[in-house]
Amino acid sequence: MNTLDVLASALIDERDAILSRWREQVRALPSASHLDLPTLNDHMPVWLAELAEALHASLKGPGVVEDAASPAAHGLQRFTDGFDIEEVVAEYNILRDCVHEVGERLDVDLRG
Repeated sequence: MNTLDVLASALIDERDAILSRWREQVRALPSASHLDLPTLNDHMPVWLAELAEALHASLKGPGVVEDAASPAAHGLQRFTDGFDIEEVVAEYNILRDCVHEVGERLDVDLRG
């Protein structure tokens, strides 16, 4: 099985665990500490699905991957929620770290 395929499947299979770990860390951000669960989650569950779909699609060849709408919508919503740009970037860095943790646990090499 291809590395991207393994990671894409893990994003789907372990979505709840990834989101749980992500929420735990994002709650430490000042602008996120007061948000209810649906507002905190915002577009992230959909974004993980879009990311998994993009990874699967990339295996079909160049030009198959469509642009995901969720990151832009999420950024706009976070602006409305009162986040500054550093907090939005921190959210995505936390998500990246959570995905890397899953990859490491599954022995998926995410370098390069």
